[in-house]
Amino acid sequence: MENETIEQSITILQDAVHKPADDQLAFLVHYWGAAKRHRTNNAHLHSFFEACYVLDGSGEYIEDSHVFPLAPGTLFLSRPHVMHQIRNEQMSLIWIGFEINAFGTNPAWQDRFARLASAGPLVRHHAQDDPLVLLWLSLCGYAMQAAESERFLFDRLTHALLAMFPGTFLGNEAPSMSRKPRSGSKVIAIAEKFIQDNIGQSLQLEELAQHCYLSSRHLARLFKQELGLSFTDYVQTYRLREAERLLRYSELSVKQIADVTGFGSVHYFTRVFSEHNGTPPALYRRQAQESSQK
Repeated sequence: MENETIEQSITILQDAVHKPADDQLAFLVHYWGAAKRHRTNNAHLHSFFEACYVLDGSGEYIEDSHVFPLAPGTLFLSRPHVMHQIRNEQMSLIWIGFEINAFGTNPAWQDRFARLASAGPLVRHHAQDDPLVLLWLSLCGYAMQAAESERFLFDRLTHALLAMFPGTFLGNEAPSMSRKPRSGSKVIAIAEKFIQDNIGQSLQLEELAQHCYLSSRHLARLFKQELGLSFTDYVQTYRLREAERLLRYSELSVKQIADVTGFGSVHYFTRVFSEHNGTPPALYRRQAQESSQK
C-alpha cells in the first residue's frame, strides 16, 4: 500500500475502532497512527502497549539502555511503564496504542498479557511475513474499501490482531489457553459487573457479598483466588483505570472525574493517581493528548 493510502486507512480506523471485545478478551484502543516521515521523539513512556511496524526507511529504537536498528519489516512493541524512544531517519511507520480491559478479560488472557508486559525488549526483525503483520496491513487495506455496513468487522479484525501479540513475541512461552475455567469465575463476573455499574459509589465488601449471596470472607477469598487481588485493591485499580480513560477521552474536569469514579475528594484522587502513574491527573491528560498526536 502507498503511504498516503495507509494514512487514510488509519484515519478511518481511528474513528471506528475503540473497544474491540468478545466474551473472553477485551481491549481498549487508545489510538492508531501512521507517518510517512516519522519524527524523532523524546524518551517517554505510556501506561499501555504501543506496537509499531516499519514500512520504509531506517532508524533506531531505544528501550532503557538497549538500542535496536530499525529497517523495513521491523515490528516492535513498547511495554507499559517502560521508557523508550524512536530515532528516525526518513522512516515510514504505523503504530497502535492499546491495553487489555481487565474487567472484560478472563484470567488466562490476563496471564498472557502480563507475561508480555514483563518480557524483555520486544523487537522482531524481518517480520513482514508474520501473520500479525499481514493481518495489520490487510486491515488497513480493507478499511479503504469496506462499505459502511461492513465496518462492524473492523472491531473483529482488530480484536484478532491484538490477540496475536503474545504468541507473536513469546511463542511457546505464552501460557496455555486450555486450562479449565475455575468454579468461582461466574461469581466473580457478577461481582465485577456490580463494581463497574456502581464505581461512583462507596463500595463495601459486605454489600457486594450480599449481592452475590455469599459471605464476605468467601467473596474476599474468591477475589484473591481468581484475580490475584484483594477486593479493595481491585476496586482501586478499576477506579484508576476508569479515571485514566476519562482523562484521555472525556472533557470532564478533574474534580468531576474524581466524583464519578468514586474517589470523592479531588485531593485524595490526585494523590492516589499521582502515586500510581507518576504524574498528577492534569499532566497525565496533557501527555496523553500529545501522545495521540505523535
